[in-house]
Amino acid sequence: TGKSHGRSRSTWSGVETHDFKDVSVERIDKEIRLRLNWQERKVDLPAGRYTSIVPSGAVADLFTYMMWVSSGRDAFEGQSVFSKKGGGTRVGEKLSNMSLQLYSDPKDQQLPGSPFISAEVSSPFTSVFDNGQEAKRVDWLKDGVLTSLLQTRASAKLTSLPYTPLGDNLIMKVDEASGNLEDLIKKVDNGLLLTTLWYIRMVDPNTLLLTGLTRDGVYHVKGGEVVGATNNFRWNDSPVSALSRIAEASESAWTQPREWAGDITSMKAPALVINDFNMSTISPGS
Repeated sequence: TGKSHGRSRSTWSGVETHDFKDVSVERIDKEIRLRLNWQERKVDLPAGRYTSIVPSGAVADLFTYMMWVSSGRDAFEGQSVFSKKGGGTRVGEKLSNMSLQLYSDPKDQQLPGSPFISAEVSSPFTSVFDNGQEAKRVDWLKDGVLTSLLQTRASAKLTSLPYTPLGDNLIMKVDEASGNLEDLIKKVDNGLLLTTLWYIRMVDPNTLLLTGLTRDGVYHVKGGEVVGATNNFRWNDSPVSALSRIAEASESAWTQPREWAGDITSMKAPALVINDFNMSTISPGS
């Protein structure tokens, strides 16, 4: 977290690393100073639906939550957003308007995982009785299509779907995406640039409607440039719904979430431009 000299403005930047050899303190300092400078000009905006530039860390927070509720058993029993009307699951349904890939791969060179399953406790998506089973790549979304749900061997038998256990990493990519967050800003004519999402909680499990607060700086983008900082918002939106409203994506990179930083250290994600992101009310917090 970086603050202005008068402590009236603050922002945040976070990175993940194995050994700090690839961490540029100079780059982080430059980013924080730039964002604090943006906050010198204030622009009041009302609640509403906005084209929103969501950094990779906030993308990780949203879609980590989605993975946590993607139990195959819960979906089969009609208890989740991945339950199919009339029975069964939504596996095979196209959820994203983009050719989006979401997968876990223990052989990823940058974020390797365990070659076998080693659950400490059983849960809706892990089982100690699966310990020792080989961990393989699992495609959760392939070309935007829901391909797999979290399955133990027991739930796989119940749902008649493949055994697809929780992996140690999570990688999201959008085919043909290019550039970085700065490049996405240049592509937005009128919208918001977020920094982080906070206090993320479930509202409706049937749609995976989540609520939370923006934090660490929200910026108004006009004509491809940041023109000032605006107020924080309480937002209400679903990551599953957001999958179908992606306008642009950057290249994927190892990222650090804000809300789930203590739980998630091995995720690659792009920054995304999401249309009609629902900023439901203005929040007085910072």
